[in-house]
Amino acid sequence: MGKYDDAMYQFLSDNERFADLFNGVLFGGRQVLHAEALEGDSERYVLERPDDVQPVSLKKGAPPLKTENRFRDIKKRMKCGTGISVLAIENQATIDYAMPWRIMQYDYLEYHQQIRTIENRKRQRNKDGKKKRAGFETKFGEKDKLHPIYTLCLYHGTERWNGPRSLRDMMDCTGNEEFCEVLFHDYRMTLVCVEDLKDLSVFRTNLRLLLETLAARRDRNKMKELFKGREFSNLSVETARTIAIMTDNMRVLEKIEHNEKGEVNMCQAWDEIMEECKAEGMEQGIEQGIERERVSSIRNLKANLKMTTEQAMKALNIPENMFAYYLQLV
Repeated sequence: MGKYDDAMYQFLSDNERFADLFNGVLFGGRQVLHAEALEGDSERYVLERPDDVQPVSLKKGAPPLKTENRFRDIKKRMKCGTGISVLAIENQATIDYAMPWRIMQYDYLEYHQQIRTIENRKRQRNKDGKKKRAGFETKFGEKDKLHPIYTLCLYHGTERWNGPRSLRDMMDCTGNEEFCEVLFHDYRMTLVCVEDLKDLSVFRTNLRLLLETLAARRDRNKMKELFKGREFSNLSVETARTIAIMTDNMRVLEKIEHNEKGEVNMCQAWDEIMEECKAEGMEQGIEQGIERERVSSIRNLKANLKMTTEQAMKALNIPENMFAYYLQLV
């Protein structure tokens, strides 16, 4: 994971925030998913990958299948009555043009794992029981059911999402459009683009404060006004740290790391940093055209080499503690 995905992973692993995201995005804020019904679940899957020359069967003496690990970002189980549902979040800081396929693969591996668990349980009962059953009776059967899985792809990058939103968007059906229309089975992912969220009041936890900040990160004045709000005057260190990382405010992060009060005033921290930047000659740099030149270079790298804003800033050796500043200028 990158630093943004790591920060979001830590923040959204909390059951209250995890439930808040699903309730706000899917149900307009109605409390359909409850934090107390959630429990952590393993994010690891084992993908069996036979070589071209390897037999698929695992008969005695056959070489074992090679395996690869696949990891979801966050996965939880929800108890609902006597049933169980599986909920997952995939964090994306950059555009992935194969994202629908990735989501489909994760969901497939989850269902595959459930089927294997059911069959293994049947085989164990068969082994422990006095009456042996035929082999087919240990397979997934008519009365067996799977737990449904619901996956959200949360995109929090700064670039506008122009990638596919479904498997169909990845297809080239040129010349056989009619077949595609009739026979192709689509797989649509649930994509949530942070900057496209309209009504943030549906979120009830401090997730809303993070989302509000991400929506304002391109506008320095808008962020400053946002931080003047009462809720930003006494943020938990965890929330403030996540906001600092997600907005590339490394100087705020440094102040947070040395904070011993247990809460952070973001407006005060922001004002202090702006004063420090002025003292270091940032304003003089603007007058001399240094920032203007850098902004132009960033835009050229993005347009010609298809770099993200962060990649372009790194290529130009712009100090990391100034990323947020240039992100607003770009």
